Amino acid sequence: MPDEEQATAEQARMRNLIPQLDDGQLTNLHRNAARLAQASGDRRSDEASVLLPLLETELQQRRSVKLAAAAETRKARPKKARA
Repeated sequence: MPDEEQATAEQARMRNLIPQLDDGQLTNLHRNAARLAQASGDRRSDEASVLLPLLETELQQRRSVKLAAAAETRKARPKKARA
């Protein structure tokens, strides 16, 4: 049981940490988790498999925010007159 409780505590810590990561750190953690999840059924691969959906959700949310900001910038930018 202590291992299970420790794993759950680590997962909770990572859930809280993910939003605090910068884009580069998040991308790197996602790549590492994806690589570890491919490994055969050890503890680290199981942990990575649990983290992957959380990381992918955060990455997608950040992409959506960036795309929306870029669209707003394009809309706010005055159009150039064509010659």
